[in-house]
Amino acid sequence: MRFSAPSAWSNFLHAVVATSIGVGALGVTGCGAGSTNEGIDTTSAGPGPTSEPSQKPEGGPSGEGTGVPASSSSGVVDTPASSNSVAPTPSDSGAPPSTAPSEPSIPAPTSSSSTPVASTGPDPMPEPPPVDPPVDSCSSECALVGAECVEGACVFDCSVEMSCPGAIECPPGHDCTVRCGDNACGGAVKCPDDAATCRVECTGASACSGGIECNSDSCQIECAGGGSCSGGVRGVAKEFVANCEGGGTCMGGVDCDAETCGIVCEGPGSCACLEEDCTSIVMTGGTAQIECLGMGTCNRGVNCTADSCDVICNEAFGGCDPVSCDSPDPKGLCP
Repeated sequence: MRFSAPSAWSNFLHAVVATSIGVGALGVTGCGAGSTNEGIDTTSAGPGPTSEPSQKPEGGPSGEGTGVPASSSSGVVDTPASSNSVAPTPSDSGAPPSTAPSEPSIPAPTSSSSTPVASTGPDPMPEPPPVDPPVDSCSSECALVGAECVEGACVFDCSVEMSCPGAIECPPGHDCTVRCGDNACGGAVKCPDDAATCRVECTGASACSGGIECNSDSCQIECAGGGSCSGGVRGVAKEFVANCEGGGTCMGGVDCDAETCGIVCEGPGSCACLEEDCTSIVMTGGTAQIECLGMGTCNRGVNCTADSCDVICNEAFGGCDPVSCDSPDPKGLCP
């Protein structure tokens, strides 16, 4: 093949080199400003073989993948394509499409961001002032009279011998329990009328010698120690129960004025008055039941004027002499 001028030969060489390094993919169709491919058959075999066009990765050696043609081994520098040339698409040049990963998209902030929003509602209510805990009146009031508050009741522990020699008076408004050992509770024991329950336990010998007076709603008197409750047992209550179990107990007599009275004189010589003008059992009020069961019990007689009187005596041991019942409902030994 002959060429009419050296510039045509130069254009042919540049076309071969550009084809081998992929410049053709960048849209370079010729060399030299304003040059064209006219008169050159690019499909015919030129001097030397041509290689397949390849795409160089970005960031390679100088002249590779930057859009600038690299120099050939013959030292001839490629001339940039004219400004009015059009770059071919990957499908036109035969290069495979780019597979580079796309950058992840960052979502735009929305109105539900974590930035706190000032409340537009009414102002919160102020906190109430601190309230002092309620005063434990049971502990304080029981302590004033020498008792201990146990489950809401004042408890007098006089179980030690000869303890609590003075008078014992339960504070108003509290249940009360009094426990008396040998020769203990030498003074009078009194339960207030505004207490629900009062219990007096005279379990020691000669305990509660100063007498017992119970005016609470419910009175329970236990005279178990020998010679205990010698000062007498009296009460005005809704329910009154006295058990004179020990020998020689309740020798000061029992006087009950309550809606319900129950007296049991079981120990030998119990409920036996020593004074001549003493009456062993005096019952008034609603319903009364008297049981004089031991030897020599109730020796000074029984006098019952309650609405209903029921007298039970062990006549074989000489008790209950005499028995007087002035009641609309006499029972037992009541004449």
